Parts: sequence; C-alpha cells; structure tokens
Amino acid sequence: LDGMAGLVEAREGLKDSLERKALKGMQAIKAEREAVAWLKGLMDAEVGPAELRDTRIGLVVNEWRKHPEPYISRLAAALLSAWKRSWKEAEKASAKA
Repeated sequence: LDGMAGLVEAREGLKDSLERKALKGMQAIKAEREAVAWLKGLMDAEVGPAELRDTRIGLVVNEWRKHPEPYISRLAAALLSAWKRSWKEAEKASAKA
C-alpha cells in the first residue's frame, strides 16, 4: 500500500467487505478472505498519525476487531495496537522537539 491513496483504497475495501459479510454464505467467506488480505497488507505498511487521522481507516479496522472469528479479530486488534504505539511515539517525538 503506497501513501494516502493506498490507505483510502484499503479503507474502502475493508468497508465493502464488512457490507458483503452480512450477506452470509460464499459472499461472506469471500469478504472475510479479502478483509484478511487487506489487514495483512496494512500490517506491512508504514502508516503515520496524519494518515490515520485523514483517512479514518482505524474506524473500519475497529469494526473488524469485533468480528466473531478470533483470527480476524486478533489481526485487527494487533494492527490497531501497532498504530496506537506509533501514534504515541510520534506524539512523544513532537513534544520533545
């Protein structure tokens, strides 16, 4: 995922997957697979506080944190924790400057 456009694309993909997950059956399974792919891709991306604030992608990832499937919810929770750590480190760095 490259830059702001990649984050917006990920946010929209995750949001779309959330909507399709409600359909049940094969559509739900495909939606979950796509969501896992997006979440794994976001784990590898460097996302700063400004991008999180501007794209509001954390809100959509948080919805996946509530998923009943433990693997998906843990993946989303780990991503949110990493972003939170990064956010706090950025705040500390800017406070020292």
